[in-house]
Amino acid sequence: MGPAYLTIFSIFLAIIVQGRLTDLLGGAADPLRIGAIVLVVSLNMIGSAICLVRGMVLQSILGFIGLGWIFFYTTVFSINSGIPFTFSAGGEYFGYSFLALFALTLRDRSFEKLIQWLYVLSVGYALVYILASFAVQLGFIDVGAATRAVVTADDAGRGNRLVVATMPFVFGTIMTIVRLTRSFSLIHALILVLFIGGWFLTSSRTIMVALLAVILAYVVIRRSHLVATGTLVAFLLGLLGSMLLVFYPDYNPYYLATDISGLIRVMSVNIVSDQISEFWLAGGGIAFGVEGYYPITGSRYFYPGDIGLVGMLFAYGVIGLVAYCALVIIGCRAERYADARGYPPLLGKSLALTMCVFALYSLQSPQIDSGSSASILAVACAALLLDRRAAPKSTPHRWA
Repeated sequence: MGPAYLTIFSIFLAIIVQGRLTDLLGGAADPLRIGAIVLVVSLNMIGSAICLVRGMVLQSILGFIGLGWIFFYTTVFSINSGIPFTFSAGGEYFGYSFLALFALTLRDRSFEKLIQWLYVLSVGYALVYILASFAVQLGFIDVGAATRAVVTADDAGRGNRLVVATMPFVFGTIMTIVRLTRSFSLIHALILVLFIGGWFLTSSRTIMVALLAVILAYVVIRRSHLVATGTLVAFLLGLLGSMLLVFYPDYNPYYLATDISGLIRVMSVNIVSDQISEFWLAGGGIAFGVEGYYPITGSRYFYPGDIGLVGMLFAYGVIGLVAYCALVIIGCRAERYADARGYPPLLGKSLALTMCVFALYSLQSPQIDSGSSASILAVACAALLLDRRAAPKSTPHRWA
């Protein structure tokens, strides 16, 4: 179980410690943030090295490439912006370096147990999130001291709310729904209520729409393969529309919005259309610092993650966009890979439906960082695709 312990610990560090706790604590937590980043990098490098020693050459190479991807794009931004390279800038993106650790859990037959632990982590995170959200609203947490963990009252009228790491929320909700559709359980019904309460506190509109669309489709059709196929069709059509938008920004759908966030998105699409010829191959890179992409775009309100795959193209170029789309497609097909290798239906369905949610969500907000996105799960699905060994027989009651 060693690889599973290392992997779940690394996921915990990436999502909870580095991805959220340090943000909530503010600048005073910078040493903790750097420490978490160094530890996650070290664990993933160890995983890649072990894969190489054990003859899993492809998984080892892809693990190292995941780390190289992060530093490549932080370096690209440094070159484009003229800002000195900062090691911690890539700290939110280390989900892409987990492939080797997941590959080891598959080889050592502990992948299924790891997914169970991830579900437990998701439930625990939901509970802590609800308690912390109430603490923010009641004034027990000083929002003035927090950096990115708290969204203030000027965010489209949604008030002081705690930013959520969406991956554990989506995964936990999906797995609970799948469990309940198989057989009713009071404890799982209560867990679902917990997640619903958490979603209400997030005030996260677009991701909730994507989540509800996938859940309703699955509950009505009861064929997750069909849900995944429909999701991929919608994603590919959205991708096509997004690329056309780069060349014809006058057809920007955000023109229909009347609030300030819509106007900012219109401006952001125009920036991409004007400047993409300079960054089409490798993109603008991973921005760091409070100024974001200002040194490149001249705008303090340019957020590529808010304008869908258009922003993805600007930040990471064709290279990054193709890699991201490949992970989305692999993720939506995860059930096929899990079934082919003999894993329980609940495991494959939960992974695939979770990735379906993020595929739809990507059309507005590509999820590229490891704390709040499905990049970790997408990489897990990629490791599942590369594995060719049959899974051991499961203990039925664990996945009932």
